[in-house]
Amino acid sequence: MDADGDFKRGTGKPVVIVGVVLGLAAITTALVSLGVEKDAERMTADQAALEEKRILVLPASEQIGEFRKYAASQTSSHLKEESLKRLAWAGDPAGVELAIAALKDPEQKVRSMAATALSHFGLPAAEKAKPALLQALTEAGPESRPQIAWALVILKEPAAFDEILKLYRSGELSGVQRLGGGRAFQPERLVDLVSVDQLAALHKDDSPAVRQLVATVLSRLGDGKYTDTLISLVQDQDKTVAYQAAPGLGKVNDKRALDALIAAMKGLVGDERQAYLEAVRDGAGTSGLVAALGAVSAETKTIEWHQTEQIFGLIDKMADPTGSDALAAYVANGNPGPHWSYRAGKALASVGDLRGVAPLATRLRQDSQKIYTDDTDYEQLLKRDNKEQVVAARMIADLAVLNPDKSEQIRVESEDALWSWLTARKVPSANGLRALTKIASTLHHKQMKAWANPTNPLPLMGQQPPMPDEWVIAQSALRFLGALKQEESWDVLEKQLKRRPLDLDISQDALYGGGLAILGMTLKALGHGAADGINEWGDNRGFEPLLKFAENMKEHESARERACMALATVATDENMIKIAEKIQEYGGDDKKQQTIRACFLETLVRRPVPGTANALLPQLKGATDLTLRHQVARAIGKAGLSPEVEAQLFEMIKDEVLRLDAVLALMLGGNAETAARALASLADAPRADIDELQEMWFDSFGYWTIDDLEQGHVARYVDNAAAARRVEFKDSPQDWVGVQLMRQFDNLVFDNGPHSFTRVVLRGRLFQMAQGSDTKLAASAVRILHFMGEQGVLYALRDSKGPIASLAAQAYHELVNPLLTADVRLIQRDKSEDE
Repeated sequence: MDADGDFKRGTGKPVVIVGVVLGLAAITTALVSLGVEKDAERMTADQAALEEKRILVLPASEQIGEFRKYAASQTSSHLKEESLKRLAWAGDPAGVELAIAALKDPEQKVRSMAATALSHFGLPAAEKAKPALLQALTEAGPESRPQIAWALVILKEPAAFDEILKLYRSGELSGVQRLGGGRAFQPERLVDLVSVDQLAALHKDDSPAVRQLVATVLSRLGDGKYTDTLISLVQDQDKTVAYQAAPGLGKVNDKRALDALIAAMKGLVGDERQAYLEAVRDGAGTSGLVAALGAVSAETKTIEWHQTEQIFGLIDKMADPTGSDALAAYVANGNPGPHWSYRAGKALASVGDLRGVAPLATRLRQDSQKIYTDDTDYEQLLKRDNKEQVVAARMIADLAVLNPDKSEQIRVESEDALWSWLTARKVPSANGLRALTKIASTLHHKQMKAWANPTNPLPLMGQQPPMPDEWVIAQSALRFLGALKQEESWDVLEKQLKRRPLDLDISQDALYGGGLAILGMTLKALGHGAADGINEWGDNRGFEPLLKFAENMKEHESARERACMALATVATDENMIKIAEKIQEYGGDDKKQQTIRACFLETLVRRPVPGTANALLPQLKGATDLTLRHQVARAIGKAGLSPEVEAQLFEMIKDEVLRLDAVLALMLGGNAETAARALASLADAPRADIDELQEMWFDSFGYWTIDDLEQGHVARYVDNAAAARRVEFKDSPQDWVGVQLMRQFDNLVFDNGPHSFTRVVLRGRLFQMAQGSDTKLAASAVRILHFMGEQGVLYALRDSKGPIASLAAQAYHELVNPLLTADVRLIQRDKSEDE
């Protein structure tokens, strides 16, 4: 958009602008006056808590007026602080005037919150606050002075620099908080008040805090101009200073800087070495960590191994795209040996870099029995464990998903290695099948069909364990046979879906009977695999066979559940309405009807379709089985909420039996405002209810598809969790909403079924989105990356030239200065095997 055009539109109607400004001023004056009149009417803490709950359940448009009123009032210090905070979060222009007025409040904690709110508003919104903040700084007590000083830093007021430096020397400034909690102090922001050269001149200051400040700022820049200064600082007697100088030397990355970095690390062990490496990671990313490999001690093989492992552990967790060149050079030039070459290849693949394919393919060709010895415990473990090759196959598949235009290149480098490894195994790996399919290989097509359709007879009644290998293989083969989408294979999928003899009952209850275990498990595996295959194919002609299979009470429940999951992929929108009607059809209370109902609810949870909520709402009733009721709530929420459905759910909150389900649906399906209002309604709920809601929320996630990302569902859940955290029960933020969702992101290590994505793929897609031209989508990607704790990608984005660099920089800062969380339950569920 043309910049001149913006200015022209901005100046076209000056009378309107003046009117808005005068109107805000009038509102603020009136509210401040109201506050004085109400000075004598002080609320108790309990009254304030009740009033806060009343306001937070109101629509956002109604909340603003209430918060303006209390921000100008003296009736409750707690409400005044909360109001200043929430007006800043809302970006309400009147909040700036109210925060300026609150800088004169009798209570220092209110002044502190006012300054914090002004920091959040930032420039240009809070430009007018500078004089008031400078005055407040001269009058401030110790409780408010650091926050007032920090607001002046954020607003780039150089007149405050001397006082700010005094506060920093005393250690007061480093503890300033951002709105909502968490460390706000960012040393590099001081460069807005004084030049880098002036700051660098302080590198021999008597105060270790000041020298640490200089080291941190210069490390952030990584400018070769300051190499001598950084070398001096990395040799500082105060270790905290040295730690902060190290990343800068890693960034400069010339021989003199790296020699100084390596020399500084020599001899460090234990916590001291870990702290040093973490400082290098946070400041210089993976490139700095690769440089730190030069400081690994070769005193003994065991020490060398464990120090190298320590660094690669940090590299793995960092997942930093900017370190790819350093990792590729490490593989090409360093001759690191099989294990470390594999680790570098894995690290490259984790950030979508195709240079990871070659070392991963090499590892697939190697025999663990030959490349590892029995000399050490760590090699013995690797020798007995085939996970490296399994992970190598998974990472190659992920690279193919992330780089569909490069499938031929990936195939040339890895196809033979994958096929040789796969066929050498007694049972071929599902990850290997996935990799060959994703790289568009044809080597496995003929064998895949044979694996999916064994010629052996089914196991006999009474046959003893183990389950024959050919039927174990068939389950995975059927899935990836469907992914190949070869027309001649469709009959195989339908055949295996119908393999159970008509008179045979293999439901879970029936399997408890004698002699059915192996035959029943085999038929379950075939149903499971065939459903997954049709799911991968995504063809609507699979709808009726899958529907029939799901309704058949003689099939095994877990295979029927896979069929219901597949229905979500193959169904049209009209089919999905039919599924919603089926749920009503199977509305009985007997166990078998409930099982079918739960199965079809899974379909609606997997594929949210607008228009299904009205058919589901009648199922949200007290008499419904608890587990089913929670699933109904998820299906309603994930489909998205119309105003009518949202209103009905808010009404249900009044029913103590249904309120948790109603809140869950609103948190899943509403916008951020709706999610926060719904959670706020539980401010006075028993702790047991909140604990139950935690589990309900956690169990609402775990299976993610690309559609969830592309249709904005993932962004909605993340934004709603962030909004819900701002709801406080007795001054305690509801951290669990975000933590439980984040734990489910952490479970995305490997493929969870058809059309699901791994964390590697999600990370790569978000990185691409964040670098795109759609600024709204890019900002959403940064929020999700921040939420997921993707430090490496945010590190890369903060130094980019894109429009979201400043957002990424703030997100990175918040990530390395995390909020403390409390009252979060540890919820564990069974995880899939990575084979």
